[in-house]
This record gives sequence, C-alpha cells and structure tokens, in this order.
Amino acid sequence: MSSLDAHERPPEDLKAVFKYYQQLSLENLAADTCFIQGYSSSPGSASTLPKVVRLINTAKLHFGSETQDQQLQRQVLEWPDLPGLHFIPGLLSQETQLQLLSLLLHRDLANPQHQTNLHKHFILPYHLIEAGKSGEAKSFFSIDPALPELIHPHDPSIHKPFPFFQLLHKKLRWLTLGGQYDWTSKVYPDEQPPSFPSDVSNLVQKAFPEMRPQAAIVNVYSPGDTLALHRDVSEASENGLVSISIGCEAVFITGLRSENGLSKWRAFRLRSGDAIYMSGPSRYAWHGVAKILKDTCPDVIQSWPAGIEDDVYSVWKNWMAGKRINLNIRQMFDE
Repeated sequence: MSSLDAHERPPEDLKAVFKYYQQLSLENLAADTCFIQGYSSSPGSASTLPKVVRLINTAKLHFGSETQDQQLQRQVLEWPDLPGLHFIPGLLSQETQLQLLSLLLHRDLANPQHQTNLHKHFILPYHLIEAGKSGEAKSFFSIDPALPELIHPHDPSIHKPFPFFQLLHKKLRWLTLGGQYDWTSKVYPDEQPPSFPSDVSNLVQKAFPEMRPQAAIVNVYSPGDTLALHRDVSEASENGLVSISIGCEAVFITGLRSENGLSKWRAFRLRSGDAIYMSGPSRYAWHGVAKILKDTCPDVIQSWPAGIEDDVYSVWKNWMAGKRINLNIRQMFDE
C-alpha cells in the first residue's frame, strides 16, 4: 500500500507487549489461563471475547482428489475491536499438514527459482539433490546430513563456508514462492516471478476464496528465533493475508494503533494447523513472532520428513520436532 511505509517502526506500546511475551517464561505462559486457550487481550479492549463470523468446511482441505464423507466445520473468530483479524483454530488436519510440508520443503525448496535467505551470499548444492521414493519430487532431504560437502559463499572474503547439515538445521530461515519479495528494499522485483504452486493455491482458496495467492514466504523457525513486529504493505492488492502454522507452537503478537494513541492487540498461542487471516482494517496490522515454544510439535508431525517405514528421508527423522513452519500467503495485485 503506497501510503504506508514498510520501513516505519512499530508503536512503542506494541513493542513493549512483544518484549513482555518474548521474555515470559514457559511456566508463566502456561499459567495464563486466558492465553492458553489461544489468545490474550490488551487491557481496556472493547471486547475480550471473540465472535464467530463464519464457518469453514474443512472436508475439502486436502490435496487428494477423493471426497471425505464427514463434513467438518471450523469456527472463524473475530474481535469487535480488531475487525478483519480472524483466527481459525485447527484449520488443517495433521494429514494435510504433512502433505503441505512435503510440497513446500521437498518440491518447492528444491526449485532454484524460489529464492531463500541464502541465495544472495551462498551457492546452494542443487546438483546433490536426488529423487525420493518413486513418484516423489527431488529434495534436499535426500542428502545425508553427514555428507562432508561444504556450502561455499559467493565471496569468500566476506562469508565462510559451512557444513551441509547446517543448511537445513539452522541456516535456512525462509523460502519465497511466486513473487520473490526483496527483504532489503521491501519491494517485489519488476521481472516476471515463477508461478505460484497451483496445488498450494487451490488449498488456500478453498478456505479463503476472497483472495488469490500470488506470493508467499515460508518461514523456518527454531526455538529461540523471533520475527520482529512489522506490517506487510508492499502489495498493490488490499486483499487479506493468510498465515498457516505447522510444527512447534508460537506466540504471535498483532495489533492496530487506535485514534487515542493506544494500540489494541492480541497475543495468540498458535498451534500446528492453526491459521490467521488479516483482512479489512486489520490487513495492515502490526504483527510478529515473540517466541517459539520448544517440545510442542505434535507427535504425528515430529518425525517428518521420515515416513512410517525406512526411506531415503529416514536420516532426517524428527527434523520437525524442533521446527515451526509458517506459510504466509498474500495477493500482490488485483485482477
């Protein structure tokens, strides 16, 4: 949005909220009976209780062609003082979460058109990638983490090489899909972006038909990581942003500056499968991740990318046990 500055600093009171939750111990966080249910409210909010604004039929939120007999509904919650901020607990089933992980981190990460935080300074070893099981996409997880291969920098005078296993364990922080957002200039490049994955787009639009996925950031978090408060204002479209969580739980802070100079905010404990939709007046809300909660990844998700039986990915078993994957999707342009 041209009238908002992508480089603007967040309000001081929101920064204080972020810092509070960033420093809050896990014991005190768990003792907050309001927050443990999924959200905590700013003092003096017009309403601390959400209302159900619609229901999402989750029976079609999967990547298979078959239909599911059971019709499941998920509530979309909204707070009167933060209109357009929608919270959907448990939107994606664990099966769909696993399918989505495989698409994003096997297929899409292996596509060199999709930029990562490492591309600018390092040469990624796409030549080492092998195919997984029959019919599966190529993947970095097909590479043995014990491989002595080094990841070399473009300029050795500035950056040092590092062992391959660090690439997936700690060095990889984000992956872009579709529009390749420039994090330094905070703009989308003028050149034609790679196509947004159609299967991921179809899944998102089944739940949020009012927006068209054109760009996404796949954030890779570990315990100890944070994401500073910011606003997503570089898109020409004002359609909503979709944020989907998989893996370890996170403390997510979001808020808007009100006319009296005080911010209305919510702090969410986002669990695996939860979704946030920022639309309307909350489309340009400040938001960030204050904390990743270790040892909170669901048992079924923990072992990814390894399957039930031994396979080419078994050497990476339990990689997700210490990770949170956040898929943040936005529409860049209106039709």
